[in-house]
Amino acid sequence: MKRAGHSPSVVVLLARCAKRKEPFGVRLERRDRAWFATWAFRTRAASAAREGYGATVAEGGLDLDASYPGCPWCEATTLVQCPCDKVSCAVPNAMTTTCGHCGKTARIEGYITRVTAGDDR
Repeated sequence: MKRAGHSPSVVVLLARCAKRKEPFGVRLERRDRAWFATWAFRTRAASAAREGYGATVAEGGLDLDASYPGCPWCEATTLVQCPCDKVSCAVPNAMTTTCGHCGKTARIEGYITRVTAGDDR
């Protein structure tokens, strides 16, 4: 049972592989005012919906922990957020990428500061 006003310290973000368009979960751990991606795993859209990945807004910077293994589908080690607000993997140091959710190609710039995730129960 959760306390009123309690913010989770670990959540799961639903992302999508930019190459294969397959969904994957990213475990985010809250440290001070930032969220760190610490682990990634393959999932299916139906499982992610059932688990509630997308029920919590995680505000604060998003960074990659040194232990983050990358996308479980293609091993890309960067996460990017499309203007559609969804997160996908991306090849490190790429100038542009194509969103694994909406298919839009966009320039990579700026930092992720807010994502929608779900509790890691």
